[in-house]
Amino acid sequence: ERGDEGRDETRGPERRVFRWAGAGDPRTGLVSPDGLRPGDLLVVPADYGGCDDFGWAPASDQHVTDVADEAVRPFRRRRHAVRVTRDVAANDSQWDRLREILADDGVAGRELVERLLDTLPAESSSKSNDGKEGASCARAVREPLEALRDTKGRNGISAHFPYAGGRSGGVVLVARYGVQERGAIEAKMPGGRSVTEDDQLSRTARKPWSIDAHTDHVVAKVDHFVQTLWDQDQPVASDLKLAAFLHDAGKADPRFQNLLSGGDPWNRPEGSAMAKSAQQSSKGAWERAGLPTGWRHEALSVRMAQAHPRFAEARDPALVLWLIGTHHGFGRPFFDFADARESGADGDELFACLGVERWRLARGPGPQSMAFDFDGADWAAIYEQLKQRYGVWGLAHLEAVLRLADHRASESEQGDD
Repeated sequence: ERGDEGRDETRGPERRVFRWAGAGDPRTGLVSPDGLRPGDLLVVPADYGGCDDFGWAPASDQHVTDVADEAVRPFRRRRHAVRVTRDVAANDSQWDRLREILADDGVAGRELVERLLDTLPAESSSKSNDGKEGASCARAVREPLEALRDTKGRNGISAHFPYAGGRSGGVVLVARYGVQERGAIEAKMPGGRSVTEDDQLSRTARKPWSIDAHTDHVVAKVDHFVQTLWDQDQPVASDLKLAAFLHDAGKADPRFQNLLSGGDPWNRPEGSAMAKSAQQSSKGAWERAGLPTGWRHEALSVRMAQAHPRFAEARDPALVLWLIGTHHGFGRPFFDFADARESGADGDELFACLGVERWRLARGPGPQSMAFDFDGADWAAIYEQLKQRYGVWGLAHLEAVLRLADHRASESEQGDD
């Protein structure tokens, strides 16, 4: 939303973005720049710019490609959503016809989908009043709309009208339980499971994976990547492989092991500490496991890495810790949680993994605290040092190698290789 409200003469119109913190979380919703916090997951309008042909470019106001629909495409078997807004119309006349359909509160479900499809062009192309290829946008939204004909579950399709102007401002159509894969839809709809971000998602594996077994896979992926990118004698190559070896040590926390067992320690399988579990997620498991809100295993991995005998192999110890702490994209440069146990936790409680039977951790806070200290630098200061050492893009490249190796290893473990 834009307008004169919130205008600051020194900054121009205030531009708000949507922050996602989870369903039911009061932080979820529109937020102004002053309300942003480290670790926020943001949805930003494509016309805000901020990127150019080479990636992140805050000074650029060039309209960027809207990737929201492509981002959710792999998950439409579980939940499918389609946006119909002014952007999909070829011209004002066509948008007026779409608005008439949306404004009719007697039309819902599949009837609404069919009427929208009847109005959107299939093959013709014409430019809209503002010069955009509206018909091309319309054709792009037809296939997601057609997929709604094959919804799963009893509740069918729900319609939401979150835009200014109410029903006539646009609609988001949601198939809560996803859509079927049939015919042409199946060929365009890759399977895909999220393997990338959330400790909660460690419970979605098709079978359990121990920390040691998953670590072996990630190290192998990193080794393959660094053979392509660098000479094996390069310090960054060995440090990347060491970071891969230590990246998931924090999952040996007994509370995390309880989480992987649905919040019930009696359900924990015997043997090695788990990195991933096939245990079905249950409501309240996070709280029953005793984990603080926003807890991240990467932060504990940083502390545990320093206690592992192999940490002495690090060519650049600060880089190894940084790669471990940021391998899911969080912690750059803050972690947004506090863990009372971190400040005085006894490593004897940690599960054996990575060749260590009893962990001996130095007392002190983890990198989520500004009191964290490594050779006289806190976590944010390490970030500044590494940017000076490797460059902004160079550090991002090193992070990406480990992060993508973790993704590819997790995909192979789920049978999606």
